[in-house]
Amino acid sequence: MTKDYHDYFIKDGVHIGQYEEMYQNVEDPWHINGQGRRLDMEAALTVLRHQRRRFDKVLDIGCGTGFFSNLLREVVDGQIWSSDISAMAVRKARQRYPGINFFVLDAGQAVELEFDDHFFDLIVMAQTLWCVLERLDRVFGLFRRYLAPGGLLLISQHFLQPGEQAYGAKIVATPDDLLRRLEGAGFEIRDVLETNRRRNHHAAIVAAPAGGQEDAA
Repeated sequence: MTKDYHDYFIKDGVHIGQYEEMYQNVEDPWHINGQGRRLDMEAALTVLRHQRRRFDKVLDIGCGTGFFSNLLREVVDGQIWSSDISAMAVRKARQRYPGINFFVLDAGQAVELEFDDHFFDLIVMAQTLWCVLERLDRVFGLFRRYLAPGGLLLISQHFLQPGEQAYGAKIVATPDDLLRRLEGAGFEIRDVLETNRRRNHHAAIVAAPAGGQEDAA
């Protein structure tokens, strides 16, 4: 039987998390090659343009083979550092998009990064929420730690329709759930753009640390 990315990612309500095996065995796990520049990506770029500011140092969490990291160049003025849990994904990204600083990171472990505190003007997490869900508050705390004064967080995420989600529904199941978690973690919401609410619901959310940055606990 041919496997698809669900066999390595989330299946039957269980987070499997075999990402290295997924990139080894599934040619196009996120359908990037087949679909290319999707509406959710356009929405994420749109909310960033609405901020009308420079982003000199950017961190992209969960970049896969780098397609969206490369699109970020349209709105980023400086350097981009992009991470993924899969070493194979990072190798492919480096081959495809020279000029972006790709590195391996298991963001779901919520470990400290080898960057100075308050280093980044923008942190991006696109379609990576389910990968870090079990340590979400810790991840948000680290984002606050590494964002520069005035820095922004962009989360771009698809959501299932009500009643369809089996994994993590008690943590985050809707964009409103995610907004509440962000605010509870010390962020204020700056912008939200939602698309396809009745089908493949997507939200692009821009948030900023409220009241200044604090180191993660």
